[in-house]
Amino acid sequence: MKFEKIGFFGAGFSKWCIDIPLMKDLFDFKGHFWEREKKGINKLKVTYNSWKQNNKAKTNEHFINNILTSQNKKVDSKLLIFYICRRLSEPFIWYEKHVLRTRRHTYNLQGSGKKRIPFINRPGDWLSSLDALLTTNYDLILEYLIGPKGYNYGYQGETLSGRGSYPVSQYQKPVVLSGQIPLMKLHGSLSWTLKGHHTDGRGGLTGEAIIIPPIFEKIPSKRFQKIWENAEKILNNAEKILFFGFAFNPYDDAILNLLTENISNTAKIIIVNPSPNKNRIENLFNKCDIDYINPLNKDEPTLNKEIEDFFEP
Repeated sequence: MKFEKIGFFGAGFSKWCIDIPLMKDLFDFKGHFWEREKKGINKLKVTYNSWKQNNKAKTNEHFINNILTSQNKKVDSKLLIFYICRRLSEPFIWYEKHVLRTRRHTYNLQGSGKKRIPFINRPGDWLSSLDALLTTNYDLILEYLIGPKGYNYGYQGETLSGRGSYPVSQYQKPVVLSGQIPLMKLHGSLSWTLKGHHTDGRGGLTGEAIIIPPIFEKIPSKRFQKIWENAEKILNNAEKILFFGFAFNPYDDAILNLLTENISNTAKIIIVNPSPNKNRIENLFNKCDIDYINPLNKDEPTLNKEIEDFFEP
């Protein structure tokens, strides 16, 4: 399969679709937490507010890096990862009453019944016409939009763990990724745990999702090696590349190296971002044909039409 038309999606894409917070707004501590979770969340909140007061010029990536690398931890790193996963899961959580108890779930890829994900904006048909999708996002927005018959995580025919459209058992009608579009999640996913790939974002509820934390110089672990190798092959063949909501932050060395070492000088690039760093982008791809779109100046149909026009032959 030739990978000529590629979409690369960053945090700004999730913000546009469903108002998931960007990194700068991640520690707003919004969400509905169980009573047993509130003590830890409040401890993290106090620690963050104290750190921010003394480090006003630093970013949230600095805070995360400080927690994960500090020898004298005021907050356990597992609590931090739990909060990050849980906060990014918030728009996809729904609740049900069962035997006098309230249960918490995340939408799955087929069987959430009448529950509907509250999208603000949706991509047009151009999304499912792409040859490959790459993302640094943990959420399942792309999976929800395309559906399991449209994508795969590296090979077709993978059976996911968890419920599908049949509400009682995953064994009656399991969810199989049968689509042709490879979806490479470079930093992991809320639906991936040590037990496998799942039909929902359960790792976001438990904090057990397999992710590369949002810190400086995010280096892929051996667990993600095949994903990154697949991404290299995809980018090597790309003729037209959409970057939707990706910031090209200078501390994302591994991602920037992946892009610059594999994207051809003849590739055409379009950047969808309200405030792109044009100097940085054009230094990275100084021989490519680059165009820009500000999504804040476009309504959904107009933005989708401009992206469709970019991908037309």
